[in-house]
Amino acid sequence: KTFLRTSPQWLIVRFSNRQGLSAQVYKELRNCSYEHWPTLADMAEERALSIASFRRQLQREGFSFQELKDEVRRAIAFECLRNTDLSITAIAEKAGFCEASAFHRAFKQWIGKSPGQFRMDIRLKNQPDLQ
Repeated sequence: KTFLRTSPQWLIVRFSNRQGLSAQVYKELRNCSYEHWPTLADMAEERALSIASFRRQLQREGFSFQELKDEVRRAIAFECLRNTDLSITAIAEKAGFCEASAFHRAFKQWIGKSPGQFRMDIRLKNQPDLQ
């Protein structure tokens, strides 16, 4: 019942409330490098909320702090693979993975292919036809 009640809205629009807490957290994480990401406690304190209240407010918007961090990691990975020539190891570090192998595993879970294959597919799609 929970899946059916909440899925359609999140399948259609993610972060639709740009003023909501989840959008603020996403934006804050996205705008700083992984090694400077604030903790859940830091973010709650910035907003003068208890940790429990911070979590509850995110939950009301359909997120957990960990889900938002994962969402940012995915966004960083996809952006870097599409728009840079950084090595897979460098992208893994930028996205907050301690080891490239952990990044490979996570990426395969996200889309079913390796980061290298994803990058190759993107480049092939962007090549002009030679006919």
